[in-house]
Amino acid sequence: MGIFQPVPDLLVGSKFSWGDYNGDGWDDLLVDGRRLLRNDAGTLVDANEEAGIDPDKGTGGVWGDYDNDGCLDLFTFIEDPSTPDILYRNGCDGTFTAVTDDAGIVDLQTFNPCPKNDADQPGSPTAAATWVDVDNDGFLDLYLGNEICWEWTGGYFVDTVWHNEGDGTFTEWTGTHGFLGYLDQENAWGTRGTSALDYDQDGDQDIFANNYHLNPNLFYRNEGGGEFTQVADVVGVKGVIEPGFEGGGVYGHSVGAAWGDIDSDGDFDLIVASLAHPRFFDFSDKTQVFQQNDDGTFTDTQGDWSFPWGDSGVRFSEGHFSPVLADFNQDGHLDLIISSAYEGRTTDFYWGDGAGKFDLDSYHAGIKTSYGVGLASGDMDNDGDLDLASATTIWTNTMAAEDSGAWLQLRLVGNVSSNRAAIGATVHVHAGDQKWLRHVSGGNGHGCQESQTVHLGLGDLQAVDSITVAFPGGTDVEYTGPFEADQRLWLFEDGTSAAGWAPPPSD
Repeated sequence: MGIFQPVPDLLVGSKFSWGDYNGDGWDDLLVDGRRLLRNDAGTLVDANEEAGIDPDKGTGGVWGDYDNDGCLDLFTFIEDPSTPDILYRNGCDGTFTAVTDDAGIVDLQTFNPCPKNDADQPGSPTAAATWVDVDNDGFLDLYLGNEICWEWTGGYFVDTVWHNEGDGTFTEWTGTHGFLGYLDQENAWGTRGTSALDYDQDGDQDIFANNYHLNPNLFYRNEGGGEFTQVADVVGVKGVIEPGFEGGGVYGHSVGAAWGDIDSDGDFDLIVASLAHPRFFDFSDKTQVFQQNDDGTFTDTQGDWSFPWGDSGVRFSEGHFSPVLADFNQDGHLDLIISSAYEGRTTDFYWGDGAGKFDLDSYHAGIKTSYGVGLASGDMDNDGDLDLASATTIWTNTMAAEDSGAWLQLRLVGNVSSNRAAIGATVHVHAGDQKWLRHVSGGNGHGCQESQTVHLGLGDLQAVDSITVAFPGGTDVEYTGPFEADQRLWLFEDGTSAAGWAPPPSD
């Protein structure tokens, strides 16, 4: 029997986002931005009609509390350029209201017409989105990754940035503060994945965009105060032009990214999944395993791919699409899963060794998904280990019933100067000479979102000594233990904490 078992009679979609929208302590699941599955104590129930989510509009979506009222709101993005994206406000009663127009978010790009668009609504084909506080003002902003007009020989659509003014409205920052603008069409390259975190741990969030069609990736480093610098080439994550192809500007079909400390050295490393056709093998980027160096640059430890297996242990697959880094056996090391976009190509599962190497073990993992796109991990059944949403079903992790390691879950709450969901927070956990590094995601992979509950595998440890959270508003808070294993902790920005599956009562 495989480690992961499918949930019977549950067919899902392509892009997945875990988030506890009703605040009951159970992660709910958004599928393709238009299907809401409420988690009733481990059973997923269709909640679209009661919640007010349009079942006909959406490609994916991301959860974030943009108005800081304690209830997760939803941004649904849509790849069909004839249909605008949707911002839903959570009424804190289990229902959502579309407020896109009132918020001032306009999904228009008249510089790049697409025949599929209505003349009055030339929208953008948004393939991914990420909530991120770009200027540490305590309110979540939006970075939208826009793609290409597939129905025509038209060009690419520029990524757009929307700054949250804190009053329910957004102002466009596209083309300002260091971001590319509408007149930078030559630098718009077909974004298919977006992610944000404080990669250099300097107190503000940086933004990475996966670009497709043999184009270079984008990486915006936050210089503070909401000003950004494009550093993909400087830090080494732009992509690689193979020898002999320097004049063609050929990089890769980069689709999704996952961030995590794969070598246990206290900084964030990066997995970039790239679709790579065999006929392009010699000159297009394959999936890259970037380890961060002490100076903030990255080194691809996959090597030269002279063998179908890279030096980090990741094998070549034509259809690599969306990666996930998570500790599925709770030994303290991040494992890796990468979906495959093509029928007959299975999802690849790797155990991580905590030193930057991976061991392929798809057979014993038991995940039989092929022709997948998105992936997202979260503890659906609140048993302490991480489950997985994929293209065919939800896969429950049976490791909790086996001889797996201990665990600890952390739910962070911004209640001083950070956004309420603490998206963008960096977490350091210490136990003796062992340490863990995690972050809270506002959207990652190929238009997906991991659970906002931080999960740690502890191996044989039964407690941790201390937890330090760098909240995105600029506050570093240390929580002194010991904290026993096998429980969920609620950590508030004001320094208080509580234990339990459900959130503690508010004052």
